[in-house]
Amino acid sequence: MSRLHKALFLCISAALCVSGTISILTKEHTSSSRYMGILTVVGDAAIWHGQTCFILAALPACVLLPRRLVGYAIATWWVVLMAWLFVPFFLGR
Repeated sequence: MSRLHKALFLCISAALCVSGTISILTKEHTSSSRYMGILTVVGDAAIWHGQTCFILAALPACVLLPRRLVGYAIATWWVVLMAWLFVPFFLGR
């Protein structure tokens, strides 16, 4: 993978981190949905969105790892993401 490709992936990761940071600091996030239109979440939901953005930002950052570790990192990332999304659902929170 060339340096340009790695830089593009890091820009994606940085954009997700910026979005997550803004959501956490302002405790507000506005987005657009195809069927619901413009939707604004505030408080705990916005903080959860920001934290989720940080988890999602970890995937494009895997381009910095050596090739032998990329598979393990992606598998670990997937387990963490699924736990983040579904454990609260099953615990009823």
